[in-house]
Amino acid sequence: MPMYEIWIEGYKCTGEQVRAECLGSAAGNTFKEACNEFMKTYPDSNIFYEKGNNTYWGCDLFDNETDARSYFG
Repeated sequence: MPMYEIWIEGYKCTGEQVRAECLGSAAGNTFKEACNEFMKTYPDSNIFYEKGNNTYWGCDLFDNETDARSYFG
């Protein structure tokens, strides 16, 4: 199974701004499968990870830094 880096996009909301960051990496047959496996151990993912949309706290997850930084750095 291939390994994927898991990046979360940055956001700008309610006066706060956070840059994209790498959460870690996981193995999976697809990127979404790797995210599902990774999120099983990530803090509060049982509350804030949306498996169907592949988002965490409403922010999209990406397999690379360039795409994760494309909206808010």
